[in-house]
Order: sequence, then structure tokens, then C-alpha cells
Amino acid sequence: MGNKPTEQFAWYDNMRQTSPVRYDSETEVWEFFRYQDVFKALMTPAVFSSDIHQNRTANQEDKLSRLLGMTLLFQDGESHRTLRKITQPDFQPRFIDSRESIIVDVVDELLDRLQEKKPMDLVRDFAFPLPVKVISRWLGINEGDEKLFHDWMTELFGVPLNTLRTRENSKEQEQAIARRNRVVFDMQQYFSSYFFYYRNHRDASVISHMVNSAALDEEGLLAYTLLLFIAGHITTTRLLSSTLLLLSERDHDRWQIKQEESWGSKFLEETLRYWSPVQLVVREIREVVQMDNIEIQPGSHVVLWLGSANRDPAQFVSPDTFNVNRDFSGVLAFGIGNHYCLGAPLARREATIGLTHFLRRYPEYQVQDYVFPDRKRLIFFGPSELNAVML
Repeated sequence: MGNKPTEQFAWYDNMRQTSPVRYDSETEVWEFFRYQDVFKALMTPAVFSSDIHQNRTANQEDKLSRLLGMTLLFQDGESHRTLRKITQPDFQPRFIDSRESIIVDVVDELLDRLQEKKPMDLVRDFAFPLPVKVISRWLGINEGDEKLFHDWMTELFGVPLNTLRTRENSKEQEQAIARRNRVVFDMQQYFSSYFFYYRNHRDASVISHMVNSAALDEEGLLAYTLLLFIAGHITTTRLLSSTLLLLSERDHDRWQIKQEESWGSKFLEETLRYWSPVQLVVREIREVVQMDNIEIQPGSHVVLWLGSANRDPAQFVSPDTFNVNRDFSGVLAFGIGNHYCLGAPLARREATIGLTHFLRRYPEYQVQDYVFPDRKRLIFFGPSELNAVML
């Protein structure tokens, strides 16, 4: 079996106890590890701004970062609200209810394909293609290009780009950025044909809504599409693959989900806390901040470790114990406040349907081996491979 990256969580524990607010000279950012500090920062956007790209000149050649910097992810105030309104109706529970059959169809198609795969990797063959196919249908693009999408995402978010940058691997980072710049160019060429098509053929797809919005110019349209495509699968892939691994080790919970599907939803919620798919977000300080007798100056960047906050014993009883019966109301896996994840309802619905239908079809699956990125300070958390057999 593979080794779970427990080093990351041991590091969180140590930081909360010894340096809950600290400056990292390697990454040149401040870091917050306690729940109360992360929560307060997320709820105070006027002080802890998401607009971190405007004043960043260190890497102007990083095309993906530049484009994502134009999206609602890195905007505050009125610009954030304007951008969010464009597609917010497409990710509300009522709209998801009306299109749930899309998710069910994709899940069942993938489960049918699993019968033909021996051996199988549940990430490659199920947890990755599920949200990719769903977000493709949501956007209105060809889900048959799944292999192309997989190659793009592997290049964009493989190690080292899944770790917080350090000076030691700066050359490695530069090489990776050059590769992903080529991917961004390919994605731009790919999506431009869809933009042209939907300007003349309106329908219920998300891209159709975006191309007919006065709030987006051509570059903004590309940026928003890239954000939705990328964000539309990363969280669900990580959540579902982590859930399948954790569940494979917990026969009682597997039995409970078979008897009561709501138990599956609780299991997913605890996975979101226990192994948060997104471990961090970054903010830029707009005014002097006093923390633990430390003065942090405006313009400083702060890493808010969601994964550490969700393991803080000051907020969660026995946080290192996986417990599906705890109160999940304070979990920060999808953030909180104005920047609460737009796609959270869709991610939850996909993962819930994926898990319950998978267990109906393959109740006795066994994980034989798994792979995590061999790094600490991961941004995205979850197994990259999950090799299993169906009994």
C-alpha cells in the first residue's frame, strides 16, 4: 500500500502550537494555521483581499495566473459580485435539481465502463472523468475530449505546481510554468471555437450565458471559462477519490451507507474536513494587521491554511479522528463568506451520487494501492492514483 502524507497534518499540529502566525522567508508569505485566524481573515475581505494579482509582478509570463487573476476568484467588491452573478444561477441547488439526470447518466456510464477495466485506477477511471464530463455538459463542450482534458490538468496541476512555491525549486517552477503556458495557449485555441458558436446559437449552457454577457470581453471570457473548467473538476475529483480510499478502510461506514444513503452525505462532509481537497487560499493585506503581538504590513501576502483550520482542536473535538457524527457547520473546506465556493453545491451533488451509485454496483471493492504526491505543503489534497479490484 502507499503512504498517506501524514507529514502535512503533523506539520499543521506543530505550527498551531509553536508558530500559529509566522512569516516564511522561503515562500515570502505570512501563514495562518489556527481556525479562528483563518475564519476571521475569510470574513474580512476589506482587510484580507482576494485581489492578490494586481500588484504581483514577479511572474508576468505565468499566463494561467494572469488569466485567473481576472476572474471572480481574485476580485473583491462590486467586480466580484458582477462576475459571480453571470453564472451563479447555473450552480444553485434548484438548477442542479433540474439537471441531476445529467450527473446520474454520467455516473452510470462510467460505472458500466469500469466492468471492462482490469486492473483499474479509481482516480483515472472514475473520480477524474466524472466531474470533467459533468462540467463539460454544464459548459456546453465536447466531453469526448476527456483524454485531452486529463493531459491538460496533469500538466497544469501536477507537482511542483501543487505545492507552495519555494526558492529551492524555482528552476523547476519556471520549467513547469513554461509547460503550462503552452497548455493555456492550446486551451485558448480550443475554447475560442465554442465562443464563436454560442454567440450565434443560444441555449441553456453556461458558455452561452457567458458569451452573451456584457460584463465579459474576449479575454475575460477565456479567463472565466478556464476557471469554471478547472475548478469544476479539481474539488470533486479530490473529494471523491479521498472518500473512496477512506471508505475502503471503514467497513462499518460502508455498511451504513448501504442501509442509509444519508450516511454517505455525512461521510463526504467528514472527508471534506479531514482531508480538505483544497488546503489553502491566499489573501493580500490591505491595512496593518496585529496578530499575536506581530505587526503585518499592507501589501503582504497571507496563506490561510484551510486544512489546518479544519484540524484545529480548538474548533473540532478530536480532529484527527474521522467521525461522521460531528457538527460540520464550521468546516471551511469550501471557504466562507463572500468567496464561498460557487460550485460547492454541484461538487457535493456529484460526489454524493458518484459514491452511492458506486457502492450499489461495487459494494465489496478493495483498494490495493494508492499514490499521493510525495510533497509537504500541498495545495490540492487527495490520492493521484487509487488502484482497486471489484469483488
